[in-house]
Amino acid sequence: MKYFNLFVSGTSDIASEIAKNFNKNNNICICRNKKKAKNLNYSKIIKLNFEKEINFKVFNRIKKVCISNIFFFNGYQEKNKKPFYKKKLRDILLYYTVNVVSSVKILSFLQCNGYLSKSCKIIFFSSRAGSISERGTLKHHKPGGNNLYRSAKAALNSFVKNLAFENNNSNYTIVSYHPGWVKTKMGGNRADLNVEESSRFFIRLLKKLCKKNSGKFYNYDGKLISW
Repeated sequence: MKYFNLFVSGTSDIASEIAKNFNKNNNICICRNKKKAKNLNYSKIIKLNFEKEINFKVFNRIKKVCISNIFFFNGYQEKNKKPFYKKKLRDILLYYTVNVVSSVKILSFLQCNGYLSKSCKIIFFSSRAGSISERGTLKHHKPGGNNLYRSAKAALNSFVKNLAFENNNSNYTIVSYHPGWVKTKMGGNRADLNVEESSRFFIRLLKKLCKKNSGKFYNYDGKLISW
């Protein structure tokens, strides 16, 4: 049987760099921009808008594949710095739709319809900003900032912890992962890591991940982050 790697929101800078570490013929990409994905290391591309209700019929294109690795890179963070009370409800909900709900719904569909290998590794790219217990404890922490983004990542982490528990009798490995502060459009040029370095750290950890690691939150250097 042939096994595939599924990259959800696979056109992000980090995702496309990580994809280079695998055989193109085994890589599937789900993204909003098929044109952008065509130039990347993917053999199959599925167009999906993470901001709207998911049309699962698009998965008919990969109906008979078996997925051994799933990487969720979904991320949304607006630049608008309006006070919270001025934000429209639809803009607030967009944080949770893209950063949390879309990923969990896709995983649920794939699992319920038999797409996953018995020992599938499922990695949700989260953020250390989503750690509730760490908030205010690190030197770079300051009051203010994007609390919507933090709370969305905290919600994602909660899903990951619960999904790992619910699948404890399976051989799945389900984890949250913080790729570090990376020099991307979102991270900016002052970030600590470039995309290539972040990718190398991730591949190094991925090779070590197994069932006993399920339900944990990892930093890019392999150290655990408290929830």
